[in-house]
Amino acid sequence: MTDKTDLSHNSGQLGFAFFSAASEATTPRQGNGSRTQASLAPLLPHFQAICLETPLDEVDQELLPLLELCESVLTRALDVARKRGAQGWSEAEYRSLRGIGQAQWLLIEGQAKKR
Repeated sequence: MTDKTDLSHNSGQLGFAFFSAASEATTPRQGNGSRTQASLAPLLPHFQAICLETPLDEVDQELLPLLELCESVLTRALDVARKRGAQGWSEAEYRSLRGIGQAQWLLIEGQAKKR
């Protein structure tokens, strides 16, 4: 099983300089499995801009790693939502989650048409 938290692994797959810079900013895993936490706040807008500005043919070439990244981000978001309990999603978070759900529905519909 691959460790999806290893940023150096992702930098090789995706080829984005962002991941290389992020992995340099984080301390590698120590023997006991712990690592120094880097704040996501400054990284997310930069990564979002890179993803949205990347030409579609480059996205096409790296689609599987990008989908795996989306899957891991969504998994963590759902974990956080469970911790919030009754507080749940903010309106903006709910809109984003709904958009993800619509994208998933379109993918499933497209796969069904191919069969």
